[in-house]
Amino acid sequence: MPGKSWVWTGKLSMAIGTHEIIGVVLCGGMSTRMGRDKGLIVENGQTWAARAAAVLINHVDRIVFSVRREQMGNYSQIFAGAEFVTDSIAAVGPLGGLMSVHAQFPDAHLFLLACDMTSVCDREILPLLSASGDVVAYRHKEIFEPLCAFYSAAACDEIRRRVGANLDLAPGLQKLLHELRVTALEPAHYENLQSRNTVNQ
Repeated sequence: MPGKSWVWTGKLSMAIGTHEIIGVVLCGGMSTRMGRDKGLIVENGQTWAARAAAVLINHVDRIVFSVRREQMGNYSQIFAGAEFVTDSIAAVGPLGGLMSVHAQFPDAHLFLLACDMTSVCDREILPLLSASGDVVAYRHKEIFEPLCAFYSAAACDEIRRRVGANLDLAPGLQKLLHELRVTALEPAHYENLQSRNTVNQ
């Protein structure tokens, strides 16, 4: 089964203080340029969503898949027994995924990883979790990478406060990171942080 390798195997807790760390696999994008659900693309016998979960699993306490409501039918079949959070916050894009997961797990730290960042591996994740800060993200030429990044529970709450009720006017995560206090790291392999819009990319 394409999603089998994500299954949690009881790793030691990586929680910082009393907060657990949730690895959030972002799968809710519309995949307009790809033309099909990116998270369910199978490559080397594994879906992109499963690969992202497998990369995160040794570094977090639990895995949650962030999806749109209409994706649940397919994902619940492929990832039987997995935890899902559907986008309940009307904000556009990954911000909606982050806020929806935070709304369900308000005391947890979140580590976001987009399912289409298929070159991310331990060497990208470990520096982010080893650094201190409420938000830890890579920054290259003044551009943050918000979709492979650590967000503390306090940072998520601050994002929720800043967005407020004006969801239609909510800024993207890129703009929010420029407004927040972020521990910015220069990526050693910037090319590994690229999102894929074609299978052959």
